[in-house]
Amino acid sequence: MVHSGPIICIFRRWTDLNCPGCGLTRAFVHMGHLQWSQAFDAHLFGPFLFAILTACVLLSLIPQNHRRLVAGPQARMLWSAVEPALLASWLVWAVLRLVGLGA
Repeated sequence: MVHSGPIICIFRRWTDLNCPGCGLTRAFVHMGHLQWSQAFDAHLFGPFLFAILTACVLLSLIPQNHRRLVAGPQARMLWSAVEPALLASWLVWAVLRLVGLGA
């Protein structure tokens, strides 16, 4: 069962509040089992981070001379637009979660 086990987050042990990263491990486990809704329930940004890390791993397997075809300037421009929005929304969600307004 993914939801059982010891609490290893020091912030949660000290404050009894979820830190911005609490639930990521459970979300990754759910994603590995293709349990989408449980992954989003464990951590709203877990599936997105899982997808980004999976893409990075797959990209690292492509030979260097072919990598430019997949991760060219257009991909970098797209990521430079998406990255700040994703980070800002994660921070807002984390604050709302800490004050009890987020899931």
